[in-house]
Amino acid sequence: MWQGRRGRGLLARTVQDSTARIVAPQGLSTLTDPVPKFALCGRKNPWLRRLRLLVDTGRVARIVRKMQFDHVAFRVPDIGEALDWWQRMVPGATVLYADETWGLLEAGGARIAFVIAREHPGHLAFKVSSEELVRLAAEHEAAIATHRDGSRSFYVAAPGGEHVEVIAYPDVLAEDAE
Repeated sequence: MWQGRRGRGLLARTVQDSTARIVAPQGLSTLTDPVPKFALCGRKNPWLRRLRLLVDTGRVARIVRKMQFDHVAFRVPDIGEALDWWQRMVPGATVLYADETWGLLEAGGARIAFVIAREHPGHLAFKVSSEELVRLAAEHEAAIATHRDGSRSFYVAAPGGEHVEVIAYPDVLAEDAE
């Protein structure tokens, strides 16, 4: 309970007491612990104390990096017009590839693909290793297609009529995609 400046001791005790109860034993991560770990921050000024969630980043990296975001694809009627517009709209945007049916732009750290409706659905794409691509395609009973740049992928329908592309590039090693 907060009691203003006079209640400083009560606030500090409450935060410290709750921290003592929720720290998990043996250094387990919050992904495997039934109870999350917290630490106090702002020790110089007791009025600025706050809780921070502690995460075992080694375990998180192994779990999260099996699949990485690759690009988002928009269906457009004219690839060149879309690329021109995005280059004017986002300073520093760079065209990575362009032809009449497909274009790829890097803007603000993200990759945006522009596709013709008859060629591809609009989608989010995630990069995986070749081994993971084969495993996921079998799991989703999807056919893997090979693209002109040597990449291989499949599409899965997502809820709401959206699509997800799972893609593997020929020059990506398993450890780079994981």
